[in-house]
Amino acid sequence: MAHLPDTICDRNKYITEMRKSMLDKVFFFDKVFESIESVVDFGCADGSLIKFCKDIFPKYEYVGYDISPYMIERARENCPSCRFTDKWEDIGVNPSQSLLNLSSVIHEVYSYCSPEEINDFWDRVFHSGFQYISFRDMMLSCAHPEEKKITDFLNNPNSASKYLEKLKDFKQIWGKNGVLDSTQAIHYLLKAQYSFYGNWEREIRENYLPITVEEFLLKIPEEYEICYQEHYVFPYHRWWLWNNLGIEWNTPTHFKIVLKKK
Repeated sequence: MAHLPDTICDRNKYITEMRKSMLDKVFFFDKVFESIESVVDFGCADGSLIKFCKDIFPKYEYVGYDISPYMIERARENCPSCRFTDKWEDIGVNPSQSLLNLSSVIHEVYSYCSPEEINDFWDRVFHSGFQYISFRDMMLSCAHPEEKKITDFLNNPNSASKYLEKLKDFKQIWGKNGVLDSTQAIHYLLKAQYSFYGNWEREIRENYLPITVEEFLLKIPEEYEICYQEHYVFPYHRWWLWNNLGIEWNTPTHFKIVLKKK
């Protein structure tokens, strides 16, 4: 799979943001009722999630996989008692006794990989034989409500806020003739908070919403069953939008699911 472009301007701020919401990211532990030996974190970044998990559940073996050699080095420094690799063939666990975790990975893959690499990604995830697979990412439902009030607010040239200063740039990439539809209005509000963290040139081009919940569910092969799933409003996101833009948010944008091999 292709390496992500090295365009993170402020790595410390980027990693700090990645570390937020840690409790929400380890949702899968109380959904796994059969014994496992290992947890593999796909897209482990600097290893913060693995370090957090190991402190809570030290009995498991933890392995981090990321295609960025820089992040792997940071992860090894961050959690030297765990294994990290940028080569999938070196994860070295028994999949039938392991959980594969993917947190905020799907949208990264769709943003930076070719169609062939995306197919390889899904094949790797679903056909490597893991006993459990957990996902946490951003997705809308095909039937998400029309956010007309919010769409009108973002398309109104008189709307003013420091968090809307990058809106024009976003519209040039994601809008149609400089106008956002409801889906892209939601898309902008998911990433508006990152406009001041020095990584905007990277964030603005990532597609946070490449597939819907329904499209994802169709990808699950027959050999897996759903143990748990939730489509929800992320509390921090709701708070941030109200606190900074005065927007009351009720549309589910985050999705969590745990799959078990039959």
